[in-house]
Amino acid sequence: MQEIIEDWHSHFYTSVVQLIVLIIVLIISLILRKKFKQLKYFPVYAITLLLDYLFLYLSYVAKDVEYHSDFFRGFSAYVDYLFTLFELIIFSHFYYYVINAIIVKKLILIVNILFAIFFIYMAVNDKYFYPTISEPTQSIVYTVESIILLFLCSVYFLETFKKIPVVDLKNEPAFWISTGVFFFMACTLPFSLLENHIHKNYPNSLLTSYTIFHVFYILLFLMIFRAYLCKPGKTT
Repeated sequence: MQEIIEDWHSHFYTSVVQLIVLIIVLIISLILRKKFKQLKYFPVYAITLLLDYLFLYLSYVAKDVEYHSDFFRGFSAYVDYLFTLFELIIFSHFYYYVINAIIVKKLILIVNILFAIFFIYMAVNDKYFYPTISEPTQSIVYTVESIILLFLCSVYFLETFKKIPVVDLKNEPAFWISTGVFFFMACTLPFSLLENHIHKNYPNSLLTSYTIFHVFYILLFLMIFRAYLCKPGKTT
């Protein structure tokens, strides 16, 4: 438990706020799961991130009680790594549904297949494979995911703004979620690009630096929460 509290403290308790917001969004998404078709997999997304948290905390507990801590730490790293792939699939499905351009829909399928191959290749070639996945590998894979999702966000926004004033943005779930995704990916991407540099030159600052992810995950899930408050039948 001490390890968990230290983790919370090192992130200025933003991880606790993120966890609370995540649970609220999970409850809302389950209650309103039939409200919007394009959001039907978001409860699964929230559950997966919650499991990611669970296994991370299990690794801390295992370390505290000295019970197979290496195994649980490695397993937690793999769960976190797998979440990156799952996150891309969930949002790719979302954008496949809301983007109209046929060529982009085809591109989404191709990119997801290529990313899955890249994902496996990076894992197998990681210097710590298979006991765990190194932070540099996770950073590289996340960076590629961010670039892909930023591209899909941009395509969505270009299509949507061409429809204004026909589209009522405040009742567009896709607009709120895309806003959250865009800010999350755009604001964490610079850190991801510099993460390996920080890891090598400022290792003591690395853990605290992850606070940025918690802050923008909070924003993302608040945007998802707002998306569920849209009025059905008003979206395009």
